[in-house]
Amino acid sequence: MKPKIKVRLPKLQNLIGKSWAKELTLSFVGTTLSIVLTFGTAHFVDAKQNREAGRQVAMMVIHDMENSADYFSRLAREDEAIFNLTSNVLSRQDRLDTIPHDTLFSFVNAITSPAISLYNYDDASEKIFVSSPEAWENIDNAAFIDAVQTFYKERRDIYAMLNSDKFFVKPITHEDYYRAVIEASDQNGNVRYSFMADLLREHIARKDVQYYISQSTRRRAYFTYYSNQFMSTANKCKFLMGISDEELAAYVAQTERSGRKLKGRMLVGAWEVQGDPNDYHEIQFRRDHSLLWNNCQYLPHAIYTGNVEFRFTIPGTWEIEGDSLVISLLPQPEYSLDTTHIRYQPDKKEYLDRQIAAWQRAYDDEIDELKRKGGQRDAYFSAIDAAGNKIELKRKKTDKSGNEQEEILYLVKK
Repeated sequence: MKPKIKVRLPKLQNLIGKSWAKELTLSFVGTTLSIVLTFGTAHFVDAKQNREAGRQVAMMVIHDMENSADYFSRLAREDEAIFNLTSNVLSRQDRLDTIPHDTLFSFVNAITSPAISLYNYDDASEKIFVSSPEAWENIDNAAFIDAVQTFYKERRDIYAMLNSDKFFVKPITHEDYYRAVIEASDQNGNVRYSFMADLLREHIARKDVQYYISQSTRRRAYFTYYSNQFMSTANKCKFLMGISDEELAAYVAQTERSGRKLKGRMLVGAWEVQGDPNDYHEIQFRRDHSLLWNNCQYLPHAIYTGNVEFRFTIPGTWEIEGDSLVISLLPQPEYSLDTTHIRYQPDKKEYLDRQIAAWQRAYDDEIDELKRKGGQRDAYFSAIDAAGNKIELKRKKTDKSGNEQEEILYLVKK
């Protein structure tokens, strides 16, 4: 009989040694920490991106506010310039035929309503903000959101009032203007310049016209008030979001920039200016930094078929200074008028000759002005697309009323 052997099983704590237990614990802790870090970091990154997205939306809205403030400030300046012009014309209303045509045109334009609404604004930023609840969540600032909603409501109300209140609406209707043009047109569709003086003689004594002109000071006060209110709201929103003027300026510069930096070697060659096919422009940029600007205008008219071709060539130089392309045109232009591509009735010959002579005088006047100034220098903010085949040029221009406008040109490589 075999003896019974009692097997003593080791205790569990002895079986699981301290080192193995430690490794198991560390493995569990490491796995848990990895999960926490993975999802925690992702949440942190998402939260940071959302805050940045909200901040971008906030700067977009504040920039919209400042643009609205600038617009009303410009309206105030324009109204003052128009008042000075109209006062000058009114003092000579018994001698309207002696007033220059461009002055009369400015006066007529100042008191004539356009075919569309006079006061308009770009509501793209408003639509983005109002239709994006996610943007509100990312901003997470109730006071800011309330200020923005109030701004957009007040702006809509103001524009609706400006386009309906007789105090702001120009008194001469577009129909009045159109009728005067038709009455002053001949069978060839040409309009006598005297129609503006005739239009003023007909309407200048009307009480509503006189009242509109006399209320310029009050309109300016309203425009200035709206400008100040919008700028005040913009400043309030900057403080609510902790956005500095420098940060906003950097945002605006970034949003306005497109493409990549233009370099001299990319520019050399012939480029066509995109635009009206009847007003063709080509610029030849040479390696020695000289250029030749060629322009061909195709001039139609009711008295002939085809087009008179006006060709204009002017030399110049170019330089790239930082982000700007500087074009300097020399006072050495040449032009020609080609009438070989038109057909007309023999009885129109005399009228055609007068029209050609008028065009020549106008071109000669522009050339004399260019020579008097010693040439023309323009600096354009420039960028080129990724393919290197299209260039965007931007510059600020000041009109006769002293208002600044942006001009944008697109050049396509030939």
